[in-house]
Amino acid sequence: MKSIYEQALGDKFRLLHPRIQERFGFSSRDNRACVGTGTMHEIWHGPLYTMPFLYVGSWRRIMFPEHGENVPFTIGNYAYIDDYGRETVTWIRNFSTPTPFIRRSTRRALPPVR
Repeated sequence: MKSIYEQALGDKFRLLHPRIQERFGFSSRDNRACVGTGTMHEIWHGPLYTMPFLYVGSWRRIMFPEHGENVPFTIGNYAYIDDYGRETVTWIRNFSTPTPFIRRSTRRALPPVR
């Protein structure tokens, strides 16, 4: 089975750098994940009036009100079949801010538009 990124890019996927293909070229059938670490040079947020929205977004783990410099993080990409039988990849990002924050985002392969 092709990864959701291979499905989206088609033949252009092979034009990506080999390390990028490795990171995004696996599916649920491969029984593996891709985990990396790094440092975010800067995390920032908008003006003070945006803070309530960031706090509400943090409940769903889609936004966060933190800021800082040189923040260590890890990211894990996990491919699986969701409850509806769709090939899915979830990215889990852990930011080592004073209040540790985990951000989850999910991507799915969509059927081609006809």
